[in-house]
Amino acid sequence: MKRDPPKSCGTGDVEVTDRHVIATSDAMPGDIVDVLIDDEYLFTATIGRGGEIKVTKGTNIANRILDALDCDARITMRSA
Repeated sequence: MKRDPPKSCGTGDVEVTDRHVIATSDAMPGDIVDVLIDDEYLFTATIGRGGEIKVTKGTNIANRILDALDCDARITMRSA
């Protein structure tokens, strides 16, 4: 069975709060997306009701996202 190529869900706008790193996507709530840093796969997530992915601060994934922001790396999402 042939799969369609992944669709881009845009560049993730990232917001940092006291407890979370929040990435916003163009994808619809409930969609499953891959999060990439400079085209390198980081993790797969489900888009929440607000069109966001919340990652708890202090986790390995959140730290990698924050490091990428410090280095001006490109954070993108694509449909999984």
